[in-house]
Amino acid sequence: MRLIFPTREKNGHLDNKGARLSEAEFYTVINLRNSLIQKVEVLKKPQNTLRLKDNMLNNILNLDSDVLIVSGIDEEFPWKLINKGFSVYYDNESKNLNDSIDKFLLGKLKLLKPRP
Repeated sequence: MRLIFPTREKNGHLDNKGARLSEAEFYTVINLRNSLIQKVEVLKKPQNTLRLKDNMLNNILNLDSDVLIVSGIDEEFPWKLINKGFSVYYDNESKNLNDSIDKFLLGKLKLLKPRP
C-alpha cells in the first residue's frame, strides 16, 4: 500500500505534519507492507502544480497510489480525487507523519466521503 502525504519539508516519515496540497513543496510517499514501512520516497512537487489544480490532480494520480492523507483541505480538490477512486483521509491532529501513519493503520483518521 502506498500513502501520499503533501509536505513542506523532505524529512520522510519523520517530517512534521503534512501540508495543504496547494502549500506543499513535496509529496512524501510511504510504502507499507504488513503494516510496516518498507520504503519512503520524497518527491519534489513539479513546478507546474504549485497552483494549477488540474496539473496537481494529474500528478497525484500518476504517483501510483490510492490513499492521500492531508492536514488541510483545499476547496473542492480532495473530492476530485475521491471521484477518481482515491481514498482521502483528513488528519489535522498528528504531530508528524509517523503518528499519522499509526492512526491510519488503527483506523482513526477521518475518511472524506464523496459529496452528493
